[in-house]
Amino acid sequence: MMRNRFSSLLVLFAFAVPLPVFGQFANNQLDDLGLETAWLSQARVPFDGRGISSADVWMDQTSTRKFAVVDLPGYPMVRVAADKLDAKNQPIGMEKAKAEAQSIAAKLLGKQSGFEVAEVNIPQMRLVVVTANGLVQNFDAETGKLLWSTPCGPVSASALPAALSSQGIFVVQGDTLYQLEWVTGKQVMTKHLSNNTSSGLSVIDAEIEPPPGVQRATRLNTMALVADYSGTLTAYGITEKINPWSNRMIRRTTDRPVTSPDRKVVAMATGSGMVYVYSGSAKPRVLYRFESSSGVTGSLASSKDGFYIGSNDGVLAKVSFDGKLRWSFHLSHPIAAPALVDEELGQVYLASESGEFTAVNDSTGFEAWERSYNGNVLGPIGISGPNVICRTSSDSLVALDRKTGKLQGTTSSRIMLPVSTLNNITDRVYLAAPNGQIQCLRPIGKDLPRIAKPIEGAPEKPAKQQNTDVDNAPMNEAAESTSSDPFGSTDAPDTPSADAPAGADPFGADPFSGGNP
Repeated sequence: MMRNRFSSLLVLFAFAVPLPVFGQFANNQLDDLGLETAWLSQARVPFDGRGISSADVWMDQTSTRKFAVVDLPGYPMVRVAADKLDAKNQPIGMEKAKAEAQSIAAKLLGKQSGFEVAEVNIPQMRLVVVTANGLVQNFDAETGKLLWSTPCGPVSASALPAALSSQGIFVVQGDTLYQLEWVTGKQVMTKHLSNNTSSGLSVIDAEIEPPPGVQRATRLNTMALVADYSGTLTAYGITEKINPWSNRMIRRTTDRPVTSPDRKVVAMATGSGMVYVYSGSAKPRVLYRFESSSGVTGSLASSKDGFYIGSNDGVLAKVSFDGKLRWSFHLSHPIAAPALVDEELGQVYLASESGEFTAVNDSTGFEAWERSYNGNVLGPIGISGPNVICRTSSDSLVALDRKTGKLQGTTSSRIMLPVSTLNNITDRVYLAAPNGQIQCLRPIGKDLPRIAKPIEGAPEKPAKQQNTDVDNAPMNEAAESTSSDPFGSTDAPDTPSADAPAGADPFGADPFSGGNP
C-alpha cells in the first residue's frame, strides 16, 4: 500500500512540473518589423539552467547549395534545391530542379512563358551553438536542421564561447582546448592547458609566405590563442607546431575576443582598458595595443578594415588593423554592446546603456542619425531588408529604418534573449531563448538569404556632429615574450617597445585627449 501511494505521489509530482513554453515571436507580431519566421528549432541545454554560452553564424564559402529560382512579382519566390532528394534518396540535380521550378511557376502564372528560371548558388550557412556544459550543436542556418551535436569535456566544467575557423570549431571547457571537425563534429584535437582560462579564446588563420625566390605556395598556419586569469596569452599551433610563445597582458581579458573577417587579426580587451591586437605567420606577434579612455566590456566588433572599440565612458573608436585611429565618436553613456557594421550603406550602428541609438558614417566618424526610444535599445543584432533589428531592455525587438532611424515597428510580446547572435553576414536574425529554443527570422517573402556585400565608395552621410579630429599615426608595436615558460608572475607588467625613448609612453598619447567632449 505504501509503495503504491509513493508511486502515485511521484506521478502527481511529474505532472506538476511545468513544461517549457516555446519562446517565439508570432508572425503577426513581426509584420511591422518586415519579418517572418524562417524556421524554429530546439537546442539541448543543461538542466541546471546554465544555458547557452554562444551562438555564432559561420559562412562556409568552400561549399555552396545550388537552387533553381523563379522570382515572380506578386507571388512567393519559387525555389527548388538541386540537392533535393528523389524517391531513391538521391539528389535530383540542377536540370531536374530547373524543370520542377519551371512547372511550379507555370502553374502559378497559368502560362509557360514570361519568366526566367535562374541558377543561384548560396554559400553553406551554419549556426554553431555551445552550451555552458560543453555540448556543441551545429545547425543548418537556413533550415534549422541539426547537423550534429558533440559533447566536449565533463558536464560539470563550464565551457567558454566558441572560436570558429576554416579548420573547425574550437572550445575551451575546464582546462582543455577542443577542436571539432566541421563536417562530422568529430574531436580531432584535445590540448591540456596549464592554467584556467578567462574569456579569451580566439583562432587566427595566419599565412606563411615562402622565402624570396622559392617557388612554393603560401601555407596556412592556424593558431589558437588562449588567455588565462593572470593575463597571459598562450599560442598553440593547430595546422603546424610552433615554438612556445606567450605574451603578458595587463590584467585578464574582460571581453570576448573579436577577429577580423578573414581571421588574420584578433583583438582582446583587458581589465586595464587596453585592447591588444595580434596577428601571426610562423608564430603570433603583437601588432599594437590600444588604450581606451576607460574600461572595455562586451563592446568589441570588427569589419573588413578595422576594429570598433566601445568604452565605459561612451566612446566608440575605429582602429585599423595596422593600428591607426580612424575616428572616435562620443556618446553620453557607456557602450556595453558590440557595434554592427552595415557595409552596404557604409554605416555603423551603436547603442549606449541609456538607450541612445546612433548611426555613424563608417568613413568619417560623423553622425548620420540618432534616436531614443521607450524600452531602451540594448544593441543591434542584425540587418534585415531596409531595417536594422535591435534588442530592447524590455525583451522586445524593434526595427529602425537604416537610412533615417525612423521606428518601423516593435514586438508587443517579450522573449528573454540572454545570448545575442550578431549577424551582418546575411539578412537573417537569430534568436536564442534560455530554454534552448531558436527562432530564425527573415524579411517577408525572402526564401533565399541575401549575402551582405560592401559597396565601393559608399556615400558619406551629412554630419550632425563632428568628432575628434585625429592624426592617422600608427601606434607602436608592443614587444612579445617568447619565454618557454609562459606562466610567470601575475604582477609582471606588459613589456614596452624597445624603440621607445626613455621616460616616454611607448604606446603613444591618449587618443581620446582633446577634441569634442
